[in-house]
Amino acid sequence: MDNFDELSDEALINALAEEAEWAMEPLYERYNRVLYSLAYRMVADHQVAEDLLQEAFHNQVQFVAGLSPLSIIAPSTIYALYAAVPV
Repeated sequence: MDNFDELSDEALINALAEEAEWAMEPLYERYNRVLYSLAYRMVADHQVAEDLLQEAFHNQVQFVAGLSPLSIIAPSTIYALYAAVPV
């Protein structure tokens, strides 16, 4: 598929679980701005927020690679949970 923007989060995460590295870029593009903003609100330092974002995405890929596709939570669900936590 050439247009990854049409794939759901769940489809991309399932692809990651099956070791499809191409699936990380569309997820990163969807969530990097909002997650960076959340990290920046927490630490109030641009470089630290960027480092946290990069580390979080790297860790997510490593984590997802060890899961079965049926046991994965979509990033939109994870973001909703974090956004509900007051900072």
